[in-house]
Amino acid sequence: VAGADDPNAMSYNPAGLSFANNGALVDFGLPLHFTDYTRQNPVSGEFMPTVRGQGLTLPSPTMAAAYRFESLPEVTFGTSVHADYPLLQNWPDELDDGSPAPQRYAILNYKGTAVVKIAGGAAWEPIEGLSIGAAFQVFAGKFSSEVTLSNCDGAIFCSFPESPDYDARIQFASEPFLSPGFHLGIIYAPIPLVLFGLAFESGYKVAADSVMRTRLPSAAPFSEATLEPEEPGGVVRFDLPMSVRVGVELRDEDHWRFELAWVWENWSVHDVLELDVALD
Repeated sequence: VAGADDPNAMSYNPAGLSFANNGALVDFGLPLHFTDYTRQNPVSGEFMPTVRGQGLTLPSPTMAAAYRFESLPEVTFGTSVHADYPLLQNWPDELDDGSPAPQRYAILNYKGTAVVKIAGGAAWEPIEGLSIGAAFQVFAGKFSSEVTLSNCDGAIFCSFPESPDYDARIQFASEPFLSPGFHLGIIYAPIPLVLFGLAFESGYKVAADSVMRTRLPSAAPFSEATLEPEEPGGVVRFDLPMSVRVGVELRDEDHWRFELAWVWENWSVHDVLELDVALD
């Protein structure tokens, strides 16, 4: 945040472009993460077998460039395509013994999801050691999710609320979407040993056309059931948070650099994922 000084500044603090040399940067990160989840049966109170969620294992690339024109030495321009490390996880469809996975009513997988941020911006250094940066960003990609819905009424047709025969598997996949945002930053070095950084990145509102596919329950009451239309269209909506980053870096340019940073991301705005579907 405070020590940004190469094209990767487009990801954390665009003000860092002022301290970057002309050039390009390409790197990839491969996040590996797992989560164990044990669900408690809401009726009996018994704990169900533990299941494991696995990260999407998608490589997260950063491709960025910075350039300063000789006729405009106080301004450095930058562009980037970068992807945040996704914390989405895929979960099992069933347990080792073939029984349905207990988390199926919350999530099955996010297969087909891929998102990136495309940015272009500039940084201005009005005086030595002070840089002000701004970037326009577009959050782009596709979002897909699968989940199981229970059609058991718990009374007339079905007395076992989690009977797999009454499960319907639902998948929805969005069309490609573009959501605009912006990124602002400032870096100030009162002396070469100390740098202060501050950055603000806007949130993103996604609203994309989508298609829903479903596999109806296998129970007898649904033997003649059909879905009309077979693959209904709809709209998927969700919000992603804004973030504030603050950092201070201490450095000996020839030997070491140390930065302490604080980051706040307003994830409470991402409390619901809406899917509006038109059915006849």
